[in-house]
Amino acid sequence: MLVAPAAVVKAALLNADAGAERMRLQVQEAALNEIPALERRISALAVIAQVAPLAGILGTVLGMITTFAAFEQGGNYAMASALSRGMWQALAASAGGLLLAIPAQLAHHFLAARVRAIVQDVEWSGNEIMKYLLTEYREGGKASRDDHATP
Repeated sequence: MLVAPAAVVKAALLNADAGAERMRLQVQEAALNEIPALERRISALAVIAQVAPLAGILGTVLGMITTFAAFEQGGNYAMASALSRGMWQALAASAGGLLLAIPAQLAHHFLAARVRAIVQDVEWSGNEIMKYLLTEYREGGKASRDDHATP
């Protein structure tokens, strides 16, 4: 599931014997390749969540126009069925816009938070593997042995 941290770790491991700067560049390149794939379609959900209520409002306005047109055609005694047709259109459009916008907004919020968490994992994984490779791996674990030595 979490391909992004794995790709960053792989880039670090493949460049373990290279210089620190080259390893850092390869890790950054791997992250730059993976992160946009995570964020690719999240903006579409945000657009849907923002536009759906506007489409509902447009339908509401058109429904109210239909209602007022029925008033004009009916004169002083407009038929209830003619008036209700426009009101029904207005309410259905509002409900439809909200029924689309609410789940889209919730999905966007959830997925954006999940992407932020994965990006944090990518950064943490890249940092930790580079620290390990630059200290423990290259020095043969000398740093950790020195930390535990008794004076």
